[in-house]
Amino acid sequence: MAYPYTPSSCLSFCLFNLLRLFLVGCLVIVWLLFGCCFCFDSILCFQSFTRRTSVEHAEATEYLSCISRFHTLCFSSLLAFCLCAFFSVLHFWRDVSSLSNRITHCVPQCAHFMAALVQFEHLHSMRHKLDVVSGFDMRAYDDAVYPGATSMSTHQLWEHDHTLLSEPASAIPITFLTKRQDINTTTQITAVSRGHVHAFVVFVNINFDDQHVVTGYSKIPSPTIQAVYMLETPLSAEAGQTFTLLAHLGKDSDAPTFNLVS
Repeated sequence: MAYPYTPSSCLSFCLFNLLRLFLVGCLVIVWLLFGCCFCFDSILCFQSFTRRTSVEHAEATEYLSCISRFHTLCFSSLLAFCLCAFFSVLHFWRDVSSLSNRITHCVPQCAHFMAALVQFEHLHSMRHKLDVVSGFDMRAYDDAVYPGATSMSTHQLWEHDHTLLSEPASAIPITFLTKRQDINTTTQITAVSRGHVHAFVVFVNINFDDQHVVTGYSKIPSPTIQAVYMLETPLSAEAGQTFTLLAHLGKDSDAPTFNLVS
């Protein structure tokens, strides 16, 4: 059954179509804005990355909002790289240093590979050999999968019971506007308490300036990831005892190497 057109029905039809066009236009504008923000994300001034980890993050964000974009290159992605895939900081260093003749200042300014002695409650047992289990000889399996000397794996340490037996020390300093080169360092790490050194942990601190630092280590739930170098044989530590950490970073390498000497 056909319904005759009336002025009110025509008006309703027109309003409906206008509303539909308005909504489609809004979606297109939002899509374009999102695309622009995504394309230029790497050179936009650092925005509030998170408010859920620590006050230092908010302080760093407030500090960056006062910096002129005309003289300073600010990167929004580095913090995420630091927390979730911190060896990517080396790629960042390479890319930023290639711009050193075009910019006068970079935020963040520098970063440090930090190292600390650590004692675990349970995580170190991952290195234990099975030997014989319920009468089954597992020694061939141990020989096949045992990591041997110091082995590296990544963890979120806040998930594992552990104690830092030393204060974190800077093992490899990085200044982003300098060219990448081979780095060899010797760092003295002093134990502050007695315990068993099952491993040493390495993480990245990012320095926006001398006062604003974002750390890659957290004892509370956070997205931070650390590199854990588990020792083949635990070392006994006394308060005040000094350990030597040898670090090497090749000019074109994707990750540094570390060796702890008692």
